[in-house]
Amino acid sequence: MAKRKTPEELRSHRWYGVNDLRSFGHRSRTAQMGY
Repeated sequence: MAKRKTPEELRSHRWYGVNDLRSFGHRSRTAQMGY
């Protein structure tokens, strides 16, 4: 987990940094993809 931050990771921080239903759905979806 010590990768460099890609623009996609930086952009996704908006979703991960907010505790709402949308961020929860995104986290569960990325978890299903293996991230």
